Amino acid sequence: VGLVHTQGALQPPAEPNHIFHRITDKTRATVVGTILDMPEYNGSATRLSLECESLLLPGPEAPSSFQPVRGRLQLTLQDQLPPTFTAGSRVMAIATIDRFHRYKTPGTFDFRLHMAAKGILCSAWVESANAIELVAEHPESASYLNRIDALRFFPEQVRQHTADFLEHHLEREVAVVFQALLIVSMVNISPQTL
Repeated sequence: VGLVHTQGALQPPAEPNHIFHRITDKTRATVVGTILDMPEYNGSATRLSLECESLLLPGPEAPSSFQPVRGRLQLTLQDQLPPTFTAGSRVMAIATIDRFHRYKTPGTFDFRLHMAAKGILCSAWVESANAIELVAEHPESASYLNRIDALRFFPEQVRQHTADFLEHHLEREVAVVFQALLIVSMVNISPQTL
């Protein structure tokens, strides 16, 4: 059962407009999508998951407008995002996007498989907070869909507010322990404490 599950996770997605099929090599592109989880800042970089909506590829042979795309990215930003970026926020980012690669060292942790099990097959690197911005929702989107999305992202927003509260009201070493225990955010916890 484990082998079948593993092999299934590593198969390419069947959807032709999945980002995995649009990005074959490392490419700098503009992507629009929705933040799926609490952005986590580890002191040097912020990491989050992004559900892709559209993609604009560079170059004379690429389409000149945004193309619809599906799939998830693990987005890493070499900066800290403002607190207005929360789960459910729609963003546009200029990023370097690539597929995850498996390094052939036997016995090492297979990060590609780990991310594939989460449904994430590509990563994106954003150089600074100036290359990512909030985007307004589609005006034609129905209000009941907005309410469903608000409920969908509510738990992650609570996690983010809890993390911010602990960070602002406790000493750093104490705050990271409570963040790990209460909201399972372990990015700032030291190896000794862990």
